[in-house]
Amino acid sequence: MTSIVVWVGADSRGRASLYVASDSRITLNISLTDSQSWDQGRKVFACSSRPHIFGYWGDVLFPALALPVLVDRIDRGMLAPGNGDWHGEVQQAIRRLWSEYPAGGRHDCLQRLLRSDYKPE
Repeated sequence: MTSIVVWVGADSRGRASLYVASDSRITLNISLTDSQSWDQGRKVFACSSRPHIFGYWGDVLFPALALPVLVDRIDRGMLAPGNGDWHGEVQQAIRRLWSEYPAGGRHDCLQRLLRSDYKPE
């Protein structure tokens, strides 16, 4: 199970910072009866050039590979919507990465995110 915590730091001027943290345990299902865990997995990814933070839960492989690519593209200015629709632009970038991902490694990890009617809560 993934745990995430978010908190705001404040000083005399008001809100000054935002922190996001998660656990680092990744559980790999080796077989139907055997699973193993590793406590060094990264689940939160932050852009350095834009105020975007991404994380995941559930299936590990695709998000752990795709989110660093997404963050890198944002930080390099390769992903910037002209109309300010960051959600739509990010969703399309993830769809493109997913479309090129090997079919044998696909799981149901993006079903909710990639629905055309999905809006962040």
